[in-house]
Amino acid sequence: MALLAPLIPLIWMMHSKILCKLEEDTNLRLNEEPSPKEVYHVVKEMHPTKAPRSDDFHALFFQKLRDIVGSDVVIFVRGVWRDKNNIKHAN
Repeated sequence: MALLAPLIPLIWMMHSKILCKLEEDTNLRLNEEPSPKEVYHVVKEMHPTKAPRSDDFHALFFQKLRDIVGSDVVIFVRGVWRDKNNIKHAN
């Protein structure tokens, strides 16, 4: 799980940006669990050399090794999306 720590801020950012002022159908869509395609897109769009934690796993690591770690990243993100308490196990 420590390898996935750089994604934690993105997960929270995605989830916390949902505003109550949105129309109900839009709000429902934004609250849906992210698809694997959406997770891959967010990781791809991350600045490749930014690492929010001191574990030295930059976004580039996840971008270049997507074929190896991609499914674990999706599982992690979706798990945190379902249960925010799962994030405590990442650090």
